[in-house]
Amino acid sequence: MSYGLRSKLQRFSSDADQAEFNALLDMNAAIDSAIEDDKIAGTIYDEMDELENFSDEEWMREDQGKDELVGQVAEHIQWRQDILKDFYPFEYQGNHLTLKENPSPVYLFCLCVSLANNLTSGDNVKLPRYFELMAGKLFTKFFSSHAKHLHTGWPRSDGNPKSYKELAEKLNKSISSNTIEWSWKVQHGLKDEDAIRIKDCGVDFVSWVDFLDERDGRLFALGQCACGNDWPTKFNDIKIAKLNPWFHPLTFTKCIKVFSTPYILVNEMMREASSEAGVVFDRVRLTIAYEKFKSEFLDMPHDLNGLIDLCKNSK
Repeated sequence: MSYGLRSKLQRFSSDADQAEFNALLDMNAAIDSAIEDDKIAGTIYDEMDELENFSDEEWMREDQGKDELVGQVAEHIQWRQDILKDFYPFEYQGNHLTLKENPSPVYLFCLCVSLANNLTSGDNVKLPRYFELMAGKLFTKFFSSHAKHLHTGWPRSDGNPKSYKELAEKLNKSISSNTIEWSWKVQHGLKDEDAIRIKDCGVDFVSWVDFLDERDGRLFALGQCACGNDWPTKFNDIKIAKLNPWFHPLTFTKCIKVFSTPYILVNEMMREASSEAGVVFDRVRLTIAYEKFKSEFLDMPHDLNGLIDLCKNSK
């Protein structure tokens, strides 16, 4: 399948997000509300160009293009409902979305992050920072019942040192008091002070599974979070080769990579992301992980609902 077609199908996901957000704001929204801005963006005209049996009248062609686009968005929303079942936070009926009572806060938070205009200034900087913390917790719990993790992203979370060397030493001690995995030992002519330039090496969290015998050879997962709308360009941001000069050894078992994003990846994009970025934890999988283990995350809804209100009030 060509990348162009994957991108087109992913665009329907973005339109579905807009319809859902409209329903979040007003409790109810028509699917048509998702494409109010698409005429300006040229999306409807793209659909018009692909129509085989179209009218010569432009207004009729425009209506046909709109109907085609709304139909594609409706199919995608139905797919979301089918895959998430009771965890889908909206009722979909008669081409309308209605917000359920007690909807999944993880899904709605991810939806808000996906549609935020700016993630790098003002109160909105809280969104990607919390997403990293949430994604690390949810992936780790889904990874294994006895898995552990440490947030390593930049900016650092509370309690974590800003210095990359000190962060690495904290990670090493968190794994085990006698491990030599993630042992800080610079190589290739580097010095400890050279690490001052490092923020996170593209790794926002490290999760690991201990085999409960405290021996080395654990399974490690390196997580990278992509919240901006340029997420399709981030599949290869984690480069394990960049970590190797700072540790000796890094790990004995090859690390797996995890790519987490608040967006929903259509199946065609999921296959590409999985082959390039590793294990993918998108909005669907984050929602399922939370709903399966929410009894262990009792404080999370309070934080999430506060951030959801922040996004709603900014619109």
